[in-house]
Amino acid sequence: MNAIAPAIGMIAAFLLLGVGLRQVMRGQEREAIQRGWLMIAAGIVIAGNVVIWTV
Repeated sequence: MNAIAPAIGMIAAFLLLGVGLRQVMRGQEREAIQRGWLMIAAGIVIAGNVVIWTV
C-alpha cells in the first residue's frame, strides 16, 4: 500500500515530461511552448518529490 503513491507520482511525472516535450517540439504557438516548459518543470519537481519520499 505504501508503494502506490510513489508509483502514481512517477507515472504522472513521465506523462508530464512526455507531453511537455511534445508541446515544446511542435512549437506552433507561443502559449503551447510555454505550457510545455511548465509541464516539463512540473514533471521534474514531481520526480524529485518521489525520490525524496522513497529515500
